[in-house]
Amino acid sequence: MKNLVVSIIAFLFCTLQSNAQITNAPSFSSNPSNITTCEFTAATFDVVALDFDSLRWQIFSNSTWSDLADTGSVSGSATSTLVISNLSLAYNAAEIRCLAYGPIVPNAISSTAILTVLKVPAITSYTPSRAVCENDNCSFNVQSPGGNGLFTYQWQVDSGFGFVNVVNNFNYSGATTKTINMASCPANMNMFYYRCIVSGPCNSSDTSTAVFLKVNLFPVITAQPTSKTICSGSNSNLTITATGTSLSYQWQQEVNGVFTNIVSNGIFSAPGTNTLNIYNIPASLNNTRYICRVSSVCGTPVYSDTVTITVNNIPTAPVFSNYNLNPCANTIIDYSINTIPNADSYTWNTSSPDVSIFGVDTLGILISDNSVSNADISVYATNQCGNSDTTILSINSLPSYSLVNTFSTCANDSILLDGVYFFTDTTITNNFTTTNGCDSTIINSLSFSPAYNIQIDLGICGGDSIFINGGWQFNSGTFTESYTTTNGCDSTITTNLTVYLGYYVFTIQSICQGDSLLFNGNYYSTAGNYVFPYTSSLGCDSVIALDLTVNSLPIVSLTLDTTLCENGSLLDLTNYVSPIGGTFTGWGVIGNNFDPASSGAGSFAINYSYTDLNGCIGSSMDSITVDICSGIEENSNSAIVLYPNPASDIIHLNGLQNQSLVSIYDVTGKIVMQVEVDKNSNNSINIASLNLGFYQCRIRQNNQTKELSFIKE
Repeated sequence: MKNLVVSIIAFLFCTLQSNAQITNAPSFSSNPSNITTCEFTAATFDVVALDFDSLRWQIFSNSTWSDLADTGSVSGSATSTLVISNLSLAYNAAEIRCLAYGPIVPNAISSTAILTVLKVPAITSYTPSRAVCENDNCSFNVQSPGGNGLFTYQWQVDSGFGFVNVVNNFNYSGATTKTINMASCPANMNMFYYRCIVSGPCNSSDTSTAVFLKVNLFPVITAQPTSKTICSGSNSNLTITATGTSLSYQWQQEVNGVFTNIVSNGIFSAPGTNTLNIYNIPASLNNTRYICRVSSVCGTPVYSDTVTITVNNIPTAPVFSNYNLNPCANTIIDYSINTIPNADSYTWNTSSPDVSIFGVDTLGILISDNSVSNADISVYATNQCGNSDTTILSINSLPSYSLVNTFSTCANDSILLDGVYFFTDTTITNNFTTTNGCDSTIINSLSFSPAYNIQIDLGICGGDSIFINGGWQFNSGTFTESYTTTNGCDSTITTNLTVYLGYYVFTIQSICQGDSLLFNGNYYSTAGNYVFPYTSSLGCDSVIALDLTVNSLPIVSLTLDTTLCENGSLLDLTNYVSPIGGTFTGWGVIGNNFDPASSGAGSFAINYSYTDLNGCIGSSMDSITVDICSGIEENSNSAIVLYPNPASDIIHLNGLQNQSLVSIYDVTGKIVMQVEVDKNSNNSINIASLNLGFYQCRIRQNNQTKELSFIKE
């Protein structure tokens, strides 16, 4: 539309020139403006010239002004509108002006416009995939020249679940720079993929090729070899388990106190693997010691635990060291043998089922009864290589006696024995010796059978019954019945019966519309009656009931639809709401009033919430617009200076006369920041949270306003 207006104006000037005599020298009523754009886009410069015959656009190059011509990406070089398409970086910082020629001198020269061309990101090189040892530091780098500080970088990592942004932490630093650093790379970062997104102005970006990080692991032994006891002439092996990258193994044997590498021969094979095989083991390997060295591409080798191989033979036959050929029956006799080298266990046996022999290592204990006369006791030794010969010992036992007499009656009676009355359980033992010298005993056992008076407590639920004392019982009470035990003793059973009642619990609750109530493990949001049967702790049927009421939310209205002046008086908000008695919130709200002086210029949302007698809350929202009714005086406060420009994190304001309200607007006119700045303390404003782009800074002091522009980079 702007180009159309310019063309119409140019046409009218040409028409006037063709119909009237020009009496003035050429001049410009509108000059070209500075332009900032990105490469590969187009830039358009416009002028409005008066009293001219022809126009010519020029560019400042090689310390001189040169005429532009319609060629390549340039068009309109002799018109009021110059267009340069498909901009390259060669045009960055170019100075552009327009010359107007007419019949009356001097010719006119427009003001100079600066063309700023911003670079679009293009990655030219990157660090390829690489391998490191665990816990080493490493980094990846991308190069995208020409950004002039406007490019941003974001590294991403794919750990197996897709690419996500990297954030700086104990593993990563430089996540938003050209170079990302990984500190002390752990094993779990193995085969993580990385890429970098380079972003620039004009919503442009470029993504690097994904590269991977291989983390080689140190050798770690996860399962140690174990010492072994092996029979002479058999085969065996020693095994180790380890983790690491590209592992290698070397088994070593101790020779004269020094561990030396094992090589394959008639006894050993595979000494360079995790399993060392040993064949036809000779007795000469008895008590030899072994270790395994494990190496990886990273770190120093690790050594396994030292293990020992013990070579055994079949044990020799046992020899008795303690025995008795004529033991007394019903006695415990110790039989023992000498310890046998290399024996792991001993097995004891007897030839008679009436003789019990309990063998513990080299000790055997004999227990026999009176029916035994002759028996054999045998023992042999065992290890993993086999059993020894069996040694047999024949015995002839002598009789001994153990007589037991039993007497019984009911409790509260008595037993007469050897002229003495007994009233409680008693065991009387009489010892004597047989003619063969064997100890014998007579045992009299006196027992008194109990008479019982049993108390039983029972409970039933109301409406149930239970069978007690020959009948069905429905009510609480005590019931007694008599009986005779199997030993003929009189006894009683007393039953205490309790009848338990169920429960009915009724609860009335209310909630607001849109809320819910947690009851009996569930949430309810609809009005109604809810009944829940349950069983009490005593097992009786019971009921819980809920009567739920849902109260409607109050109807609340807030209708402002008004515009205030920034220097106006307070606005009573209660005149715009129904019902009255609620709470106002929002920027510029003070109690029930809105203060345009404290809010400043702009549009502000006001929220009104009201709570009714049921505790239910309704709300409504509207907005108020505050204008600067006194106008903006561009030339006031001219001594105020904003720097640096462009800025990245902090801007400074010099020339403030007193405390000032500073409002920052984006290119859409929206307020994105508002702060108070004091000339006597800190005249700095932190803009780190703002997005990259162009902003307008409005400074208000002494009832005057000044606007300054800046770029956030």
